[in-house]
Amino acid sequence: MDSTIKRRRARKSCLVCREKKTRCDQQKPICSMCKRRKYPGKCVYKEDIEVDETVQQDQENSKADHDSWSVLLKRVQLLENTLKEQQGKHHQHHGFTPSCGSNIHDLLSEDTDCHTLNFNNDELPGTTSTFTGPLSWVSLVRKDRYLSSFTLTLQKHRRDHDSQIQNDPTWIELSKAYAKHFDYETAPLKDVKQSSIVETVTDLMKDKRLVWLLVDKFFDSDFAQVLPVLLREQFIEQVESLMGGRSEEDSKINFTRRDQCPIAGLLLLVMRMASLSVYNMKPLTSMAMSEDDNYIFLNPVTRSAVEAADRCIQESKKLLQVSLPFFQLSLLKRYYELIAPEDYDCMRVTPPGKFGELLHYAIQCSLNRDPSKADNGLNISDNFARRLWFMVLQLDINHLMLVGGPSLLDEKMYDTELPRLNECESPTEFIMDKNIVDFGALAEQAHKVLTDILRVRDPPTVREIKTKLQPIQEKVDQFSSVEDIISRPSITMLDRMTKLKQMFILVNSICVLMMIHYHLFLYYCKHNDRESALDHYIKVLKMTSRLYPTILFFDQNNSIYDMSVHFGCAVLFVPKLEMFLHKTMHILCSIVARIKTFKLISSGPNVRKMAVMDKIVILVLVSLTNILKAFEVMSSTHLHAWIVSRVASFAAKRLYTLEPGYSMVPTEIDLDIIRQFNRSGDDDEIFFHFTECDLERIYQTLLPFSETDNKISSTGLKIMPDTSGESSRWLMETVRELAEKRPQAEPNSIHTSVTMSQNEKLGSTAATVRSPIATTTRSPTAADNPLYETNFAMTDFTSDELETYFLTHTFG
Repeated sequence: MDSTIKRRRARKSCLVCREKKTRCDQQKPICSMCKRRKYPGKCVYKEDIEVDETVQQDQENSKADHDSWSVLLKRVQLLENTLKEQQGKHHQHHGFTPSCGSNIHDLLSEDTDCHTLNFNNDELPGTTSTFTGPLSWVSLVRKDRYLSSFTLTLQKHRRDHDSQIQNDPTWIELSKAYAKHFDYETAPLKDVKQSSIVETVTDLMKDKRLVWLLVDKFFDSDFAQVLPVLLREQFIEQVESLMGGRSEEDSKINFTRRDQCPIAGLLLLVMRMASLSVYNMKPLTSMAMSEDDNYIFLNPVTRSAVEAADRCIQESKKLLQVSLPFFQLSLLKRYYELIAPEDYDCMRVTPPGKFGELLHYAIQCSLNRDPSKADNGLNISDNFARRLWFMVLQLDINHLMLVGGPSLLDEKMYDTELPRLNECESPTEFIMDKNIVDFGALAEQAHKVLTDILRVRDPPTVREIKTKLQPIQEKVDQFSSVEDIISRPSITMLDRMTKLKQMFILVNSICVLMMIHYHLFLYYCKHNDRESALDHYIKVLKMTSRLYPTILFFDQNNSIYDMSVHFGCAVLFVPKLEMFLHKTMHILCSIVARIKTFKLISSGPNVRKMAVMDKIVILVLVSLTNILKAFEVMSSTHLHAWIVSRVASFAAKRLYTLEPGYSMVPTEIDLDIIRQFNRSGDDDEIFFHFTECDLERIYQTLLPFSETDNKISSTGLKIMPDTSGESSRWLMETVRELAEKRPQAEPNSIHTSVTMSQNEKLGSTAATVRSPIATTTRSPTAADNPLYETNFAMTDFTSDELETYFLTHTFG
């Protein structure tokens, strides 16, 4: 080696790798690490060679420098050209030249928007691979680094809890009872001893007064308008052929043939829905109920009717051809699952397998062909046939909008039109068809947009997603607010139908937008685009705050927000609110999770920045508390809401507690959160780079939540007084079926019967879950009315035992 040439020490890593102190493979023009981080515009090399005395120029290094600077020069020229175009546009439309900082952000955002975004990818390690839909609340937990860390930590502590109590006799008995009667996935195959379907159906229809009251209640309520599956005159004729006329009290039920199963199943579902229509999210009083409603209330139709309807469906499948009543039964059953208090889950909506079967039945009935183009031979009006097909389409669009599941319908395989408006029809039918037409127009647009942006193969770019989403965003911005809709009259059924349709569209649209914007927020976080991430997070919070006033429907002391007054049947609207509040709860939890993680990990306190964070936490925790209380109110009728309230309360006590300032002393569970957070990735987290002004924007956006929270009375969000009675029958049935399988107590065991206060909270640690009043053949008395204080026998399973068990089966 020439002694005149000294050894050089060259910094060959790109500037990004040097800043982050990571190993750079020095590939040009973009190194592997920058490709992995998706920083194509930031990977720049700057040869800085230190030479002690003399440096011998190397041609290869010179060529590499030239290539590197050429790439950089092209990028600078591209940015300059784009900057000139942006300045011209701003000057033309607004008469001023934008600031340099805003243009730099726009240019960086444009560079990021060129990348594709697959909503079905980017789930964090450790989360399950079961498909639930990118627009469901589960996707937030799977993709959000903070929520995932908190959830995995909770699962770990749940497993530790299981290992400690797995030998407890009570736990073993409860596990066996649950697996035997409720866990259909792990329950062993067995022959179920059932009474014949004839005996089951006949027993459920033996009270003819109740049957006819429920049939009239169904068609006189909003059920028949929101779910136009049946024609009243036609259905009454079919019921009379099954059990005789109204005046024929001594006539026997004529249920002997398999082709009668569709009618029997329809009648059972109608009875069940009509029975649910008397419940509301407000306390019931005897003065507010008519004699007929009181009779219905005292003789509820339980889920055994739904199980019998399922048996009717199975028997009907043995028929050679699909009849119209069988299709109507299958269709009504799918819609019942969307509101079923004992089975509804805001994550599943309508399983694709069940929808595919229903779609097959509809095609067999030729409902996919417009009556003006092909005769379906069903002997029904053209508009009624179009309504039935629209009900099928609506299930598909609901699955697409609410969970992001793939659409199973291709517009090329049907030509059925929306119902044609005819002013010669009755006012009820005209408004029904108009609501379908209005919703159908939005649904068609949403179907095209969501099918395109949620595609798995050849996913769209971020710019394409924003462009396609813009028309829906503009239309939603024009929608009336919750307060405006509530202020409109609710005197007639037509008024309530219109208001319910408007609320359905508002909830569905906002839930779609808030989830898509959250995905975009996570995308920009991953690409370290702070301003774009903040913009989309603000949009999420604004969308959520528009619907948050619906929580006032669960304030027991708020007479203005009453679901029965505004929408008729509360059970129709509760599932929509449960879905929205469930997603809202996770979005608000993501704020607290970020702030808590920041406090646990960040070093070098910024007092002013932390003060804004503490203000945010105060607002968010109040809203989260009210949401949990709202779920407790829903618990009086909905099993899934009860489970969510217990799970969320369990998580809130252990995870979402934090102190103001930097004075946090990490607990054992906090340390697990940090470990899970560090395992989820080593990229810089954008929230740590939010400035004080950024946090202040978030705080200002959260103020509408606080305004709504201030309207809630101090005692408003509490469990309904009638929950201790029969209105919580779904839980009582669950407990009864579990308790019936539990071994009898020893003679020296103590079994007591106590008088329980009407105001006790369901699931409170002090209360014991009570069995329902036993079904008897005697006439109901005042003692059976849940409005009165009644003696209930305690079951052997306490609320704490049930709560703990449901927690373990929910976090799995």
